[in-house]
Amino acid sequence: ITIGEYYRQMGLQVLLIADSTSRWAQAMRETSGRLEEIPGEEAFPAYLDSSIKSVYERACVLRTNDGSEGSLTMIGTVSPAGGNFEEPVTQSTLGAVKCFLGLSSERAYKRFYPAIDPLISWSRYLEQLGPWLAENLGPDWVSRVRRMQSLLRHGDEIHQMIQVTGEEGISLDDFVTWQKSILLDTVYLQQDAFDPVD
Repeated sequence: ITIGEYYRQMGLQVLLIADSTSRWAQAMRETSGRLEEIPGEEAFPAYLDSSIKSVYERACVLRTNDGSEGSLTMIGTVSPAGGNFEEPVTQSTLGAVKCFLGLSSERAYKRFYPAIDPLISWSRYLEQLGPWLAENLGPDWVSRVRRMQSLLRHGDEIHQMIQVTGEEGISLDDFVTWQKSILLDTVYLQQDAFDPVD
C-alpha cells in the first residue's frame, strides 16, 4: 500500500489488488493470541474493524502540488470459511468499502463468467456512474436499473419455486418472468465469448 501511495503521489493511477484480507486477518488473530491481547468476536483482535477500515481508507484520488491527479484504487478479496458472510472479517470489510462483488461458485460451475452474483453484489458509486449510465441507458437510467434488479430478484424467487414444484407448478406469467430474467442474466451479464476483449 505504501508503494502504491508513492506512485499515487507521483500523479499516477494505481490499482492495488490485495488477496486475501481474510488470511491477513487470520495472521492478525494468531499474533494477537500469542501477545495475549483481549480477543473479540471469533477470537479476532478487538481492533479488527478499525484495522480493516484503516487499510481501505488509504485509497483515494488526490491532486499533487504540480497540479496532476493521482489515485490509489484498492480491490481486496475476502474468503470467508464456508461462504459465511456473517463472519467478522467480511462484515468489517463490507462496512468499509463502497462496492462489493460477490462471486458465486454455482455460477462458476455453470461456466458463467464473470461469476459475479448480481443478487448479492452492490455499489455505492451509482452517483459517480450517473453520466455514463445516462449515456448508455438513457435519462431514466435509475428506474431501468431498479427494474432490472427487480426482474433478477423475482426471477430467482420463481426459480426457487420451480426447484420445488417443477415448471407445471407455476403460472404462465411467472414462467415468462423467469425466462426474461434468464435472458437478462445470460445476454447482458455474462461475458461474450465472441468479444475481442475476451
